[in-house]
Amino acid sequence: MKSTRQRVLTFRLTEEEFLSVKIASASEGARCVSEYARSLLLTRPRADRLSSKMHRMEERLAAIEANLERIMIAMGSTRC
Repeated sequence: MKSTRQRVLTFRLTEEEFLSVKIASASEGARCVSEYARSLLLTRPRADRLSSKMHRMEERLAAIEANLERIMIAMGSTRC
């Protein structure tokens, strides 16, 4: 049997913050803003996934830096 939600959590947002949450909610396919907020609050990202994502971002940043250095050298400058 599915339990009934009886508790309420309330907090205030600016119009800009609410619009941002509403857009994110729609882009994630949530049925409503409440469903989206609930899923964010109750689903914590696993540390290993975050670590893996951070590692990939660091690798990509290193590749971008290397490419930028090659471009600068080709243009005759070693300063960024």
